[in-house]
Amino acid sequence: MKTMRAGLGCGVGVLLWCACLCEGAPSLTVTKPPVQLPTLMTGPPIDPTATFGQWFVDTNGVETVRTNEFYDETAGGLGANAITGYVDSVVYQGGPGTPIQGFSIQATIHNDTTVEAGWAAGSNSHGESRPRVEEQAYVGPLIDVKLAAEFAIGDSSKLPLAFNYPAGPYREGGSPFIEAIDEDQWAWYCWNPEDPDLEHQPPGGYFVPTWDFGTIPQGQSATRQLQFVVAPPGLQPADPRYVAIVASSTALSDILLNRSRSLKISTWIDDIALDQGSGMEEPPPLRLSDVSVFHNPYQEEEEQLDFGDAPDPTYPTLLASDGARHVVNPSVFMGAQIDAETDGQPNAGATGDDMANLADEDGVVLPPQLYVGVVSTASVVVSTSGYLTAWIDYNANGSWELGERVFGAMVVTAGVNNLVFTVPSGTPTGATYARFRYTTQMGALLPTGAAPDGEVEDYQVTILQEEEEELDFGDAPDSSVSPLYPTLLVNNGARHVVVPGLYLGTLIDSEPDGQPDPFATGDDLANLADEDGVTFLGPLIIGQTATVQVTVVASGPCSLYGWIDFNIDGSWAGNQMLNATVPGSGTYQYPFLVPGGASPGTTFARFRLTTQVGPLSEYGLAPDGEVEDYQMTIAQE
Repeated sequence: MKTMRAGLGCGVGVLLWCACLCEGAPSLTVTKPPVQLPTLMTGPPIDPTATFGQWFVDTNGVETVRTNEFYDETAGGLGANAITGYVDSVVYQGGPGTPIQGFSIQATIHNDTTVEAGWAAGSNSHGESRPRVEEQAYVGPLIDVKLAAEFAIGDSSKLPLAFNYPAGPYREGGSPFIEAIDEDQWAWYCWNPEDPDLEHQPPGGYFVPTWDFGTIPQGQSATRQLQFVVAPPGLQPADPRYVAIVASSTALSDILLNRSRSLKISTWIDDIALDQGSGMEEPPPLRLSDVSVFHNPYQEEEEQLDFGDAPDPTYPTLLASDGARHVVNPSVFMGAQIDAETDGQPNAGATGDDMANLADEDGVVLPPQLYVGVVSTASVVVSTSGYLTAWIDYNANGSWELGERVFGAMVVTAGVNNLVFTVPSGTPTGATYARFRYTTQMGALLPTGAAPDGEVEDYQVTILQEEEEELDFGDAPDSSVSPLYPTLLVNNGARHVVVPGLYLGTLIDSEPDGQPDPFATGDDLANLADEDGVTFLGPLIIGQTATVQVTVVASGPCSLYGWIDFNIDGSWAGNQMLNATVPGSGTYQYPFLVPGGASPGTTFARFRLTTQVGPLSEYGLAPDGEVEDYQMTIAQE
């Protein structure tokens, strides 16, 4: 938990300026595999993802990687050129000479990359090395720069258990950690899962606080403030870190030490110390770097792009219209696959991208029809955590306007994401178009323009007035005042458009709304007694297998779903016990396990039948079929 934020009180900003320095600092690749030595007990025995570079995670769980590390070297003026910082404020417990409770650093990264830059062989404490070979140093803009502070921790929750917050194994006498309070992300640091030392467990994690410095053009610099606190009793005057912080604050001395002998996050947690220009390695806890800087190189090669396929010029799809486009990254996509196009692929059905190369428009499943004023669900499949922005042209005027944005930078995680939205009242009926854009870049996208990764998918959708259809509702207990099971329309209750020839049991009728009832018999009491499609063959006993028999009327294949509120908490979430495909009309039996953690007593079940392609929840609209709810009893063994 973050503490003592008050007292530092300084905002964070990024400042760019030009500078001319006579010597350069190197930028080198860190896409190195780990060295596997049997005696090495501070690094992983194998870490394949290390070959991609240094990894980071943001507050939403989105992981990114940087392939290059930028270094400070002594030749450019005793280590004071490329990566510098000084303490600009100190919070004392009772004035100078008393324990330090917090401080801040003005950190500057100056991009003076040059082919003349020199460097030394690098290594780290988790098994990676970079020998001194004739590698060409990178020269150019530093893209998406991140600075990691190895002398500090992030949130106290982001620590191995053995660290015993607020102090830990690297601090003698129980002296406390320095804790960052305004970091943007955390960097990965490795531990060896085979090391018997509990201080090296768990095997690895995102432990090290990092800050974004943006993109720094060659010859320019970026500066921002880094803020830190120290848990009680604070840094004591005898602590060498105390001495370094006070010295930097008094003389504005450089306190951000960095050398190319370090590789990635070399040793965590280092001491913080003044950079006095030494090029020789220091023993722990003083290492070759108390901070590290990572970035991506500028890529000049032609990028492959994924475009949309909504009609153009009506919608912005073609490059000439600044159509939506995403740089193809094979690991960041919607659905099962992604392909590239040289330009947008517009057509009337928004299926042009499927017809160009791969049929990759498979990331979003929408209901066959959307209904005005009704909650609908979009099932979105993505390959990794990221951000989704989507629009529906509700007024069908050929433009996705700000008020038609359905999701704005919605956080999505790898796999299926069921996202709900409501078609606004007053929306005209008919065919229109939707656009979905997914990327790992934080922030909402526009319907136009480029994105650094991810995918764009366009869809034609149909909007109808709900009253145009007769609907079948459920009858499990619910209330508009105190919602329970999703039965009423106001709670997005389960409902099915009544279609002849597709139902459970022998009858189906329609209702204007859900028919909640304490015994789940409200649908039988409204119009026809049509709750006759499901029978439990025997009792439901905790820890034992039970069987449900379902009678289906259908002209072809359809999907059957079932939920039982096993823990009797008034919710079916996480309690699905049936997901089956039935070939057509017939009576089918399905065994299922009553979980050992189920609660004894009276509870409720819901069964839904539909031809809808894609997942169906215990709530919401289905285009056809029927929903039936039942009361039953769960017994102890």
